[in-house]
Amino acid sequence: MKLSAAFIVEQLKKNYDVPDPNGFSTNPCLIRPSFVFPDMKLEDYTVYVADEASLNIFEPYGGIPEHCLAVVSGSKTNLKASNICFLNESHSPLTIFSKIQKIFETYDNWQENLFDAYLKGKTINELLSISLPIFNNSLTVVGMDFTIVASAYALPNRREDIFGSSEATLSVVTDLKNNELYYKVRELDGAFYFPSYMPGMASLCVNMKQHGKTTYRLLMLEDSRPIKKHEGFLLEFLALIIQHILNHNLVESFSSNNKVIYEILESVLTNKLADYVDVSNKLNNEGWLPSHEYVCVYLELTNLDKKNETYNPIISYMNNIFSNCCAIFYNGNVVNYVNMTLSKICTDELIERIRDFTYDNNLCAGISRKMTGHMSLRRQYKQALNAATIGSSKSPQKLIHYFNDISFDYILLQSTRSLPGYMVCHEKLLLLKHNDKTKGTEYMNTLKTFLDNRCNVLQTANKLFIHRSTMLYRLEKIKEILDSDLKDPDELLYLMLSFRLIDLEEAKNNL
Repeated sequence: MKLSAAFIVEQLKKNYDVPDPNGFSTNPCLIRPSFVFPDMKLEDYTVYVADEASLNIFEPYGGIPEHCLAVVSGSKTNLKASNICFLNESHSPLTIFSKIQKIFETYDNWQENLFDAYLKGKTINELLSISLPIFNNSLTVVGMDFTIVASAYALPNRREDIFGSSEATLSVVTDLKNNELYYKVRELDGAFYFPSYMPGMASLCVNMKQHGKTTYRLLMLEDSRPIKKHEGFLLEFLALIIQHILNHNLVESFSSNNKVIYEILESVLTNKLADYVDVSNKLNNEGWLPSHEYVCVYLELTNLDKKNETYNPIISYMNNIFSNCCAIFYNGNVVNYVNMTLSKICTDELIERIRDFTYDNNLCAGISRKMTGHMSLRRQYKQALNAATIGSSKSPQKLIHYFNDISFDYILLQSTRSLPGYMVCHEKLLLLKHNDKTKGTEYMNTLKTFLDNRCNVLQTANKLFIHRSTMLYRLEKIKEILDSDLKDPDELLYLMLSFRLIDLEEAKNNL
């Protein structure tokens, strides 16, 4: 692998007393070390190891060739050149040569391992893991909407410290999205240093572009050791390989078969009058059969993510973690249909695969029921959408919501679309509520507890900490007001629903 003079001098500082590397070339063009011999012809792209006795070989050149580095052991002479590194103490040229050779071997092996991993189709995560011993700092690839594509961490718990979903990390991401400097460096070429906004967050960065626009960024966090300015070319090399993988994945996600499936499913979302027999025939031709099971995953993007208009990393990630899926950008969010049969996974495995991704990137996800065939694909989208919408309202601390968990709330909301809850609930239940308000009774709570305890008088009395006779007295008064014996199963169900409708109405009024 080609290394720069400044980088090699920086590495030598670990073992020798050498000058500051800032005056040396940062161009990574050096490819091998060599001893200096009498009457030898000097060649470019070489690191020459010499001692004071062999310095005369450099004199005819007025130093050494421009694209070289000389490492000289011993005291300085009158020979002046910007690419000669004088060690301040005498050392064996053989020892110095071995040290430089080891530096080249380390980075040659890294380069070979990266190429081998790339050719074998390894993931970006695996490439970052291979590179972790080289950089000794955490590495991560993010989309420009802060979607985490891949990562490898040098310190324990670094993932939660930096890319978790806590209030602290979320505020950092929000600050960066609104930071002027963040947008100034958005289209920079080459490696650049980005300052710290929280401990461990300073980073050396390389923008990765597609069609001239930055879509991803490779970051080396300054969390385990200080970043050296001369190592940027190494990060650029790693970014180049990762960019090839990312671009390939984006192309793969729109390969001939996937593109056809994408167009079919996009028509399902956009055309409410789609001919589902035609849709089914077309999907069948692409290997998505009517006998297969499907799930829809809805990912709700944040407002800042929508502002950045960088949804491709999310689509690419979803297409990568599921072997048979189709992710679509629709109405400002991402809708992903997963063929569960071809992917050979169950719903629990699907949730497990997206859990870290959603929490890392603060994305709310809704998941539909698993259904067989093509006739309910649009309804599955509605299930996933409602799961995310109702679920996030009901449990804002959660980011993944399954339709089955909110289906009852969905029924209640549907029942009040045309009329408010107090006009749909059991009319005489409102009389109980009025009686409590005007006379100070506790009939509403008594009846609700009675229904919750399956109409068991003794259990209800114990729950309310009242005597059984008091409970029976209240129950008779409740029956009198409701004009009911509370034995009809349908009426009992209606009363239970009515309590939920009233709670829902009160919650709306308190917003």
